[in-house]
Amino acid sequence: MNTLFVSHLPTSIGHGVSHRFVQLVTFAWAAPLVARLNDELKVRAAISELKQMSDRELDDIGVARANIVRTVRGR
Repeated sequence: MNTLFVSHLPTSIGHGVSHRFVQLVTFAWAAPLVARLNDELKVRAAISELKQMSDRELDDIGVARANIVRTVRGR
């Protein structure tokens, strides 16, 4: 995954900066973004799953239908 953003770059850039260094810097920048996107996908999946539940099932776990998003997002 760390080469996804830099695969189009040459093996050496500018003043001897190695391709591996560029990969590491790019990965360091992209990793938190990828983690946040993965977290958002998990939140959306949880919301979707809860929305598919019946009112009785939601009541059993103590979640009101109107509060699904707030409950999942912790707001």
